[in-house]
Amino acid sequence: MDHNSSKRGILIAIEGNDSCGKATQQELLLSRLKKNNYRTADFSIPQYDKFWGKLIGRYLSGEFGKIDDISPYLVCLPFAMDMLSLKGRIMEWLEQGRVIVADRYIQSNIAYTAAKKKGEERKEIIEWLNQMYYEENNMPQEDMILHLDMPLSICQDLLMKKANRRYLKGTKKDIHERNLPYLKEVDKVYQLLKKKGKWETIRCTCDGKLLSKQDISDEIWNVVKKFLADRGLQD
Repeated sequence: MDHNSSKRGILIAIEGNDSCGKATQQELLLSRLKKNNYRTADFSIPQYDKFWGKLIGRYLSGEFGKIDDISPYLVCLPFAMDMLSLKGRIMEWLEQGRVIVADRYIQSNIAYTAAKKKGEERKEIIEWLNQMYYEENNMPQEDMILHLDMPLSICQDLLMKKANRRYLKGTKKDIHERNLPYLKEVDKVYQLLKKKGKWETIRCTCDGKLLSKQDISDEIWNVVKKFLADRGLQD
């Protein structure tokens, strides 16, 4: 049975620190959804092989300078344009009743952008980003946001095991990943954003030890399965 053939689709975003396993969990969740006869769709942000994604890759490689060399109000714009290029497809998938699973979406850019400001300026830029994405660009809102909660120390270890990324031209870390104090601020912003609805925290460790990707996937599936049932998208 096709669970969601006649209902509006669902947009699930997987968010979290760099190298916390978002792409892996996206793949595992999509597999489970398909096995349970859900029509699915997926995307990842940034789209490094597309026009705006290529510009983002150049920024992350350090071509335009360090993190603080460019105003965050400007740095966020290529990310916003990259997402805007997907808007039509996302809307179409939702109309088709698909369950969309995103590896990063709007909240990720909000977290990484707002981390460059503190205090009242942080609150102001979060408000501005929300206005840009959801009002000016009228992007589809997330129905559920899964935050993979993993200590930065473990993320950094996993990062070193990651395959080389073409846009970094041989270096292992981008300008965000090389700046641990900045990543700590990103984590603080995620904790702030999670205070407002739609978020589900997925614990990726137990007693300081990393859980297996299957254990993390099981926790995600339990949360998603209940959410879909509550939305009438499950027998």
